Amino acid sequence: MPDRSRQGWLVILDTLEEDIAAAEKAQHDDGVTKAGHWDPPSGIGPIPSDLVDRAQRIREAQRRTVAMLQAAVKDNRQHHALIGAVNASTAPNRAVYLDVAG
Repeated sequence: MPDRSRQGWLVILDTLEEDIAAAEKAQHDDGVTKAGHWDPPSGIGPIPSDLVDRAQRIREAQRRTVAMLQAAVKDNRQHHALIGAVNASTAPNRAVYLDVAG
């Protein structure tokens, strides 16, 4: 049974590391990637003591990634607001028509 528990934890930790890498990569991509839903493990027992350091490193990497993504969202919102302000200030005050028939 302990070997099955260890294998389960290894799969979970691998998945969490892959999710972190995907989130970091998504910041530099044009597309938006939606993270899958994650539920804490159940029924596999406590994490083996030799995997605790790895789990703690993953937790810290998750914190860094969240902070990085929050900063990127803030920057994006600021850029969007600036673009909106420029567009509003340069918009013509009257309607502009183009005669395509004549």
